[in-house]
Amino acid sequence: MHGIVGSRCVLAVRNLKESTQFYVDVLGFRRDFGDGSDGWSFLSRDNFKVMLGECPDEKSANELGDHSYFVYLTVDGLDQLRGALLGFCGAIMVGILGFGFVSLMNLWKELILQLRKASVGSLLVSIPLAILWLAMGFGVLIGAGMVADRFAHYIGALLRPLLWLVITLLFWGVWRGRSRALLVLRLILMLSFSAIILSAAVFMCWWVSSETASVLVFFLAVIASLNVLFYSRFVRDTALKDNLVDTRI
Repeated sequence: MHGIVGSRCVLAVRNLKESTQFYVDVLGFRRDFGDGSDGWSFLSRDNFKVMLGECPDEKSANELGDHSYFVYLTVDGLDQLRGALLGFCGAIMVGILGFGFVSLMNLWKELILQLRKASVGSLLVSIPLAILWLAMGFGVLIGAGMVADRFAHYIGALLRPLLWLVITLLFWGVWRGRSRALLVLRLILMLSFSAIILSAAVFMCWWVSSETASVLVFFLAVIASLNVLFYSRFVRDTALKDNLVDTRI
């Protein structure tokens, strides 16, 4: 029996010129021979070879469903690429969480300064009213969602901005309010947000360390910590030094 000395995958394309350009410029293939004038492009990259045939009236590959899968390639360097992408995603998450921690620290500073001016008794008495307002806030959000869902066809593109406007007004009212009940409500929300952000940070560190080197996780955590400390100590505090004390309480 004769041995197989080579192979070449055959693909039907609607526009030979555009497909050939994509394979060459984007995927890194080179033309083996011919110029495509006969309706065929013979291309290769390393040991993988294809021949593209122009069939303008045939279905495109994305219309074939499972039959669009025609070859499986084994390549090297994927582990390095995966590690690089994980590192890149980790760096982005460090920036996001770093910003979140800085904002959280300054919000806690402002809230603690306000709590020091209030008596413990008044805060304890205000807890039931704070819980009631929290339930009312959830009710407003749920009601806004139901109204938005009912009128989504008429509102269209304004749906999402309107929902964000409602959420923004709710938080603005909570944070600008001066009653003891709103102060307790801010404390409840801050504890909830802090738990969420810390849980997200712990989960991110665990997940990244399980997918890549632990040294990378440690390195990113150190960078995030230094960024948070530097920004909150030397930049943010300077910008807000006159705003952290609220004299109206």
